[in-house]
Amino acid sequence: AEYLFSLVHAIQMFVSIPSHVPTLIASFGLFCFVNQLHVLDAKRVARLLDLPRHLQNARFVSKDQSGIADTFADLIDDVQNRLDKTCARFEWLLLHQLVYIFFQLLYVVMETQTHYVSVMRGNPPLDEAFHMGWHLYICLIGLVAILVAPASVTGVFHSLKENLLKGLRARGAHHTLAVQTTIDVGYHITGFTFFSVPLSSRFILVFLSSILTILSWHLDLG
Repeated sequence: AEYLFSLVHAIQMFVSIPSHVPTLIASFGLFCFVNQLHVLDAKRVARLLDLPRHLQNARFVSKDQSGIADTFADLIDDVQNRLDKTCARFEWLLLHQLVYIFFQLLYVVMETQTHYVSVMRGNPPLDEAFHMGWHLYICLIGLVAILVAPASVTGVFHSLKENLLKGLRARGAHHTLAVQTTIDVGYHITGFTFFSVPLSSRFILVFLSSILTILSWHLDLG
């Protein structure tokens, strides 16, 4: 039965690896590229918020500070709305990939435990070590693409609040107007969201700690 399982698994991997693995890695790369497009979009707005050098010494300065604040708020809302549309299209795919990565990590932990027993017995199989390394490599690529890249987008979007405050103050806006506009805009800036939950560095830490807790429970039960 064990030989039959190994044979079926080998045949399945021989068929699926040439098409599945490159597609998976290319999908991760394309997702990172889409995230980078949103980062560039946010940075473009950040450059508009900053006071350009050729206007710093200009004699003519607009007195309609409320109109300028509303314009900046609309620019930031448009950037966030474009990102929200991307999040809505990817959220179910990201959920699938996170579950897939979890089972990959679970497999690596189980095989590591078995490999450790073999090493202690003085018979370490190198093929199993390479096999675990391959699955761990896929996990790391997935974690970077699915969690780290969106978290970097969220960080850039949150920095727009500081750019907005400095931009309004540099254009002569009253402190109260600049702060209130920044607070109002801050309610709309969520960054990259996963089922309405912002994907940030805090989310990554909570997710990884939860995964490690579940895996440790599995080891204790095992």
